Amino acid sequence: MIKHIFLDMDNTLLNSAGELSKGNISMIKHCGIPVTLVTARPPAAMRTTISQLALVDEQVAFNGGLIFKMTGSTYETLFSKGIAFKTVTQILATVQKAFPETSASWFTLQDWFTEKKSQAIIREANITHQKPVMMPFNELTQLTKTTIYKIMLISPTPADTEILEKYLQTLHFPGITVTRSNRNYLEITNEEISKRNGILYLKKRNGLVKHELAAFGDGRNDMTMFDVVGTAIAMANAEPTVKKAADYVTRSNDADGVGYGIQKILAKNSH
Repeated sequence: MIKHIFLDMDNTLLNSAGELSKGNISMIKHCGIPVTLVTARPPAAMRTTISQLALVDEQVAFNGGLIFKMTGSTYETLFSKGIAFKTVTQILATVQKAFPETSASWFTLQDWFTEKKSQAIIREANITHQKPVMMPFNELTQLTKTTIYKIMLISPTPADTEILEKYLQTLHFPGITVTRSNRNYLEITNEEISKRNGILYLKKRNGLVKHELAAFGDGRNDMTMFDVVGTAIAMANAEPTVKKAADYVTRSNDADGVGYGIQKILAKNSH
């Protein structure tokens, strides 16, 4: 019996245009099972989806760096873990100097900051329905006492992303983990957090056991979720390694794959 469902957002729950389909909305709203979004996105970029699905349970942002519940327009923070401010400044300065074509962003609870508005930033804003705040690197000191949960680096090409990822690994910045969440995207968060740990936190909080949990995902960062749930479901559009790590493969994100998978879960629950 599945009692809680965990969903990655981009390229899993959302289609290629970054939107929710009517089929997924209907299935999730009427499935009768608590649903938690587990995403690299900040809360502000989750708000529209939470509202469309009428979700009332805990949600996981920043790959597990923030666990919260929404009450109207306010966030009730249940768990919070950011990156050391000194490390944030070191990473951003390094990337700006060595990879000037890379778009760098950093995120607090309420805001998304970036130094310049590139095509990559405009595209991300259109997908997430969140507007970035322009901030030169030399003004970062304004955020000294504010928790920064994530750095997002968008490279021009997948090959550039691979080079940047390997470069960052050679520098051994303390207390961070670097995750490739998309072909051109690197997400940097506190090393102590992950999608896996986000699920484990809610599993303990709600008194659940592994076989009562299901998770849907498409990317390598979703494989950490698969380790701690009883039913791991990969999207048809997922990478081969992700499909191999899953128990089942559902339809693609452009063919209501989440809704189809939940339908199968409900059928299994009823037996």
